[in-house]
Amino acid sequence: MAFWSSLLRRILLNTLEFDIEEVKSDKGSMLLLRERISGGIFRVVTGDKVLTNSFWNFYLEEAERPLLSAGQRLRRWEEGTKSL
Repeated sequence: MAFWSSLLRRILLNTLEFDIEEVKSDKGSMLLLRERISGGIFRVVTGDKVLTNSFWNFYLEEAERPLLSAGQRLRRWEEGTKSL
C-alpha cells in the first residue's frame, strides 16, 4: 500500500523522478525515461532517423494549424478527396 500511495502522491504533486536509460539493439538505439519508484517506462525516444523525422513532420504540421473540431477536420478531408 505504501508503494501506491507514494507513487500517487508524486503524481499529484508533480514530483516524479526519472532515470534516462539508453537501449541499443540491432535496429538502432533508443532512450527510455524510466520512473524511479515503479520502474515503469514513461517516454521512449527512438534513434531511428526516419521515424523521428516522420513524428516531427506530423507534430509540427498539427501544432502550426489552428485547433479544429472533428467536424471541421472531416469537412476539410472530404473537400480534399473530391478533387482526386
